[in-house]
Amino acid sequence: KPVAESNEESAAPATNANVANATKAPLPGTITAINVNVGDEVKAGDAVLVLEAMKMANNIEAEKSGKIAAICVKIGQSVLEDDALFVIE
Repeated sequence: KPVAESNEESAAPATNANVANATKAPLPGTITAINVNVGDEVKAGDAVLVLEAMKMANNIEAEKSGKIAAICVKIGQSVLEDDALFVIE
């Protein structure tokens, strides 16, 4: 099914973000929702985005508290295991 393109600027990968510290995809799938924007404060355990894999929605949670420095994916994008999803500073 086609996915509408998002016009959010925050969905573009940030070139100055340190993706070595990024939260990585635990398994291959498709991004179905992004619950935060760049600059938002999150706490450890907050659901940052939703990854659909094997017909199941998986909440990808913040591993630590901090500010969202970059979102490396957009809605509808397919990701592989260990792809960078977002960076928390």
